[in-house]
Amino acid sequence: MKPILGVTFGSIIYQEQVMQIFRDLAGYSLGRADIVRRAMSKKKHDVLERERQIFIHGQQREDGTYEVDGCLRRGVSLAVAEGLFKEIENFASYAFNKSHAACYAVVAYETAYLKCHYPQAYMAALLSSVLGWAGKVAEYTEECKRLGLAVLPPHVNESGIGFAVTGGGIRFGLLAVKNLGRGAIARMVEERGTGGPYTSFYNFCRRAAGPELNRRAIESLVKCGALDGLGNNRKEMLLAVESVLEALDTDKRRNLEGQVGFFDGAQAGAASDPPLAPAEDFSHLDKLAMEKEVTGMYLSGHPMAGFAPLYSSGGYARIDEIFASAQAEEGGPPGKYRDGQRVRCWASSQACGGRIHALAAPWPSSPWKTYTGHLSAWPSKAPWTNMAGCWQRARP
Repeated sequence: MKPILGVTFGSIIYQEQVMQIFRDLAGYSLGRADIVRRAMSKKKHDVLERERQIFIHGQQREDGTYEVDGCLRRGVSLAVAEGLFKEIENFASYAFNKSHAACYAVVAYETAYLKCHYPQAYMAALLSSVLGWAGKVAEYTEECKRLGLAVLPPHVNESGIGFAVTGGGIRFGLLAVKNLGRGAIARMVEERGTGGPYTSFYNFCRRAAGPELNRRAIESLVKCGALDGLGNNRKEMLLAVESVLEALDTDKRRNLEGQVGFFDGAQAGAASDPPLAPAEDFSHLDKLAMEKEVTGMYLSGHPMAGFAPLYSSGGYARIDEIFASAQAEEGGPPGKYRDGQRVRCWASSQACGGRIHALAAPWPSSPWKTYTGHLSAWPSKAPWTNMAGCWQRARP
């Protein structure tokens, strides 16, 4: 084994090493060894299982001669042969050929260097690379928090298309917001660069609204908080979107017809923006729900933030640790939990009926969210209690 594994300090790293082990220890031909390599590359564990007996005991032709000697005929003990094949099976879960592995290693070292020495720029680029994938954006945002990097919420006076490095952290990219396209964002950023920051909701609509930045796009900006701090709360802006756009459209038609419009001339340009009708703002939980709706994640907090101390008490399981334990049983590193163990978790249902149900089977149906991960569960038919009432009583 030393001539085969010496260059990797005794560990099986490459598919080519497995091919050489099969040839030298069991007498495989190059062609048959390549069948094993292909099975590993396609993660075909059933094919590898069929090769187990051949690897250990060999394979005879019809005339009684051996096509493959097998380990036992070549002096390898049964225990060693079985242990070695078991190690090869585990290796098949992450096997690559040498050229592929070398390329991955180079990229791994380069990205590790960038993450270590330029964490802000690296994480901003990483987040921008998954703008259309809400799950990955949420995952990488959590990693930013772990690194002590603040991911600042989107804002029309600060954000661009992708995530960007700012003095205080990483600014959320507007392309991650639903109903916003590159053209609309580019127009918004260009207008901000030439005309200065947007000063109010009306000012923003007057300067940026158009065919690409329509009502749905503006509503998404309001819901994710990108128009906060411009003088009106989110509810006032959402209620006023339609009337503001209609007024601006009417004014535009008047200008085309040669009539005097509200924004005509220097005096009109200096006039103050008409005020929006006052309204009581949405609750914090409602704002979080809207943020989740248009970005796929919570931006200004978390609906379970009030229950955070319960995790530190040690009486409740973390979803990410449960997932890690499940991966451990499939050959990953050891986990905290085992199959069949009963655990308690805090979670909020995102898509369930009027009742909370006991989790009965691991089939995807309704997503359950926690601070540390999310899962899908198929509820059983046995109801626990009314979900709304339970949530009201449990609300911090």
